[in-house]
Amino acid sequence: MNIYRSNRIFIILFIAIVFVFNTWMAKLAFIDRGPDDDEHHSLHLQRDTLVETVRLLQEQCSHMRKENGGDERQIVCPTKLDVNREKALVLGRQQESKGYLTIGISTIRRQSATYLENTLLSLIEHTSQTDRSSTTVVILLADLTDTERAVVRNRLTSKFQEHFENGFFQAIAAPLLFYPPMDSLPQNFGDSDERVRWRAKQVVDYAFLFTYCHGLSKYYLQLEDDIIATPNFLFAIREFIELYEDKDWTGLEFSPLGFGKLYRSSDLLRLAQFALMFYDQQPIDYLFKYFNDLHAQKEVLLRSPSIFQHVGAESSLRHEKQPPRDLFFEEDVVKYPDSDNPPATFLTNMDRFSMYLPKLPYTSDPGYFWAKSPEFNQWFMVDFERPHFLRRVVVETGSDTHPQDFLLDGQIEVGGLTMPGGGGTTKECKDFQTIGSFNMGTADVDMLPSMDQYQVKCVVIRVTEDQAQWLLIREIAVWIRHQD
Repeated sequence: MNIYRSNRIFIILFIAIVFVFNTWMAKLAFIDRGPDDDEHHSLHLQRDTLVETVRLLQEQCSHMRKENGGDERQIVCPTKLDVNREKALVLGRQQESKGYLTIGISTIRRQSATYLENTLLSLIEHTSQTDRSSTTVVILLADLTDTERAVVRNRLTSKFQEHFENGFFQAIAAPLLFYPPMDSLPQNFGDSDERVRWRAKQVVDYAFLFTYCHGLSKYYLQLEDDIIATPNFLFAIREFIELYEDKDWTGLEFSPLGFGKLYRSSDLLRLAQFALMFYDQQPIDYLFKYFNDLHAQKEVLLRSPSIFQHVGAESSLRHEKQPPRDLFFEEDVVKYPDSDNPPATFLTNMDRFSMYLPKLPYTSDPGYFWAKSPEFNQWFMVDFERPHFLRRVVVETGSDTHPQDFLLDGQIEVGGLTMPGGGGTTKECKDFQTIGSFNMGTADVDMLPSMDQYQVKCVVIRVTEDQAQWLLIREIAVWIRHQD
């Protein structure tokens, strides 16, 4: 038994300190933060004491390494980590300036499936040249033999040489000495030895990625090598970060599955240290959660709908299938790309679910609108910035993933009708007129000839019967009739 295994008391002590630290941090979050608050001051002192204790434990861990003859693989400590980026980089080049986002992906060759190339193609397809100038995708070649790494490196070179040369992609590899022992690992969840080793190695892979990517950009996003992205996913990430700009958060999530976790780059070394301390105890998705808990973030800050979908059927663990798919992901395929969709605001009195915002089916933002069991006379309004002559309006509800969530009974109305030269434009949506109805969840309406002379200020989707199933509005398309 090596020294690491014989020092479980040290690990248990560290876990206890973390638990107490978390308790005090949670208390700090719920008391008045006035400068004269004695209790608040006392809690801060006790928290600082705990932080100092953790620092001393780190020093003790380093001392244990020295006693072990300096063999870094025998003792894993949350000490200061340092990665030689020049030696780790095996393909591509580093960006000249600090970017906005780094995307980390760890990849291992599978026996009979290849997903990485499609994942990278999805990221390329849904980013612009401007996006790529402030974004870096770092791919960790996580196989442990030079032969396996070379196979993946050669595949990447043949297909994505341009993106490696301009710095959008980087491929890295960890030195074997970075990996701690993978034998006699505790079976905390009753898994097989092979699965426990695979799980522990994945934690260490991620820790290396965190360390390498620290400081490359303002934010870091962890993805897997078998996902696809929705169009405009970077815009959705920026928008979600801005939503919590004034709030204290540690991690944001863009998928309910084990990937799509976003952290500030400044937290990556601490996250890597935390992961390495417990690499043999917990899976990485649990460690993400515990790390957030440690920083007193109890709430899961998940962006819905999801902007990434898991597509891999074969796991990087041999003979393992991985069927989980994100039921809240909709591949954002625009059916009517030729529509005009003039600038508008959006209002509804329906009971919206989660973050499925009214603007999503109308704008280029990824996602759709989702409401709980709409009732008679509830409505959804598209209010144009200024009136327009309309030629056609299409509204599609339901989706491939949620085919039952369509509008059973409803109609399309227009309001705020004005005539050019007849009193100017109106700022109010009123005097609604019905121009069409839904059939099997879709309304496709050409403007009536009798209304050709009117400009329209708003379009309304109105529910005409209660329904038990939810309502998903996937796409709203509006065409303008341009006057000669």
